[in-house]
Amino acid sequence: MYSKVRSVPVCALGLVFLVLCASGLDADFVRIEDGYVGGDPNSSSYVGQDVIGRTDWFGVDFMEVGVAGGDIHFNIHTSYLDNIGQYQTLLGDLFLSEDGWKPYGPAPYVDDYAGQGETWEYAVHLTPGRNGSGVASLYSTSQGAIEESYAPSGYIYREFQEVLFDPSGASPIATGAWSILTDPLGGQDHVLSISVPYVDQLAVPSLGVHWTMSCGNDVIEGAYTIPEPGTIFLLGSALGGLALARRRRRKA
Repeated sequence: MYSKVRSVPVCALGLVFLVLCASGLDADFVRIEDGYVGGDPNSSSYVGQDVIGRTDWFGVDFMEVGVAGGDIHFNIHTSYLDNIGQYQTLLGDLFLSEDGWKPYGPAPYVDDYAGQGETWEYAVHLTPGRNGSGVASLYSTSQGAIEESYAPSGYIYREFQEVLFDPSGASPIATGAWSILTDPLGGQDHVLSISVPYVDQLAVPSLGVHWTMSCGNDVIEGAYTIPEPGTIFLLGSALGGLALARRRRRKA
C-alpha cells in the first residue's frame, strides 16, 4: 500500500498519523466507511437510500476499529448521538461476526437484512448509564435474543436490522465500557466509543461489525482485518523519511 512512498503527499501521511494518534489506537487501527445501505425500509420512497429521515439526525459517517492496551476499540462517528430519543429511538448495541463479513448481494447491499446476510455470533450490549456512558458487555448471541429494528406506528424506518441484544440474565464473556465523546478529529459528529477486552473469541483474521440505532435508519457494516505488520512498518518509515528530508532541506 505504501511501497511508492515518494508519490504520497506529506499532508496525506500527516493526516494518517493524526488519525492514529487522535483515535488513541495502535497499529491495528482500521477505518470502515459507511458503504452499506441495507434493505426493507417500510416506505418505497426510501428504497436504495442510505439514510432514512434526516442525515443530521440519523447519519452514520464511519467507524474506527483497533486494538490497544489489551482492549479492542470501536469508535462510531454519527450525528445520532445528538438525537438519541428522537422519535422514541434508542442507542443500538454492537454486533460482531467471528468469520468475517459476508453481506447479501452486491454493494451497497440494498437487499441485505436479518436472516439474509451475515450471522452475528457476538453482541456488545450497552447498559445505559448517566452522562452518556456505561458498561459494554460482550455476549455470545446464543445466550440471549436479538431484537430487530422497530419504530412507533406510523413512522418510517428500516425494518429487519439487528439493533438490540437481550442477554436474559446470562453472564458476559467480558466487560468493558462505552461513552459518548467529542470528535477528536474536529468533525461535527460525536463519537460512540466502545471498548471490550480483546479476548480469544475476537482475535480472528477478520471480524465482521454491525451497528445502528433502534430504528435502523442508517446502518454501518464492514470488516475489521488486522493490517499486516509490514504495512505499519512502511508507514512509520515513510513518516521518518519525510521528517529527515525536511530537516535536510532546512539545513541546506
